[in-house]
Amino acid sequence: MARACSGRSFPDLQAQIFPEDIIPIIGVVANLGLIFYMFLVGMELDLSQLKGRIAQAAVISNASVAIPVDSRDGGCRCRSTGS
Repeated sequence: MARACSGRSFPDLQAQIFPEDIIPIIGVVANLGLIFYMFLVGMELDLSQLKGRIAQAAVISNASVAIPVDSRDGGCRCRSTGS
């Protein structure tokens, strides 16, 4: 999200900081880090704490997907103001 916001607000900044050929590599490393993080979250999840709270967990998980999708831009509120 930060990359999208900074890319919209400061399009030349990204090109100055990151060479074009390294951006896909950064994306792959970021995705691998996210996969590893989600694996660790799953390992630490204690299902006994969810008993009796299934409805709350379902509402929260659905809202966490629906709200960013409904905002149409992934929740990024920064937009460049062109002339």
